[in-house]
Amino acid sequence: MSKIILTEKQCQHLLRNVSEEVDLTTYEAPFSSEDFVNWVDSEFDLEILGMAKSKIEERMNYLNRMVGMGTRNSIKGFRP
Repeated sequence: MSKIILTEKQCQHLLRNVSEEVDLTTYEAPFSSEDFVNWVDSEFDLEILGMAKSKIEERMNYLNRMVGMGTRNSIKGFRP
C-alpha cells in the first residue's frame, strides 16, 4: 500500500472543501413536504420530474442497502 503525501497547500484546499457537520436534531429543511408535493403537482417538465425520481430512487436504494447490512444475521456454522 502506498502513502499519499500532501503539501500544506493541498491540505488547506482539502480542508476548505470539507463541510461542517449538521446537527440533525435541530435541522430544519428549507421547504416542507407540502411545498415539495405542490412543486411536483405544478411541474410539467418530464426531464426534471425524471431526474427527481431517479435521485429519490437512488437514495431509497442506498437506505435499503444500509438497513440490509445493519440488520443481517451471520450464521456462524457455515463460515469458510
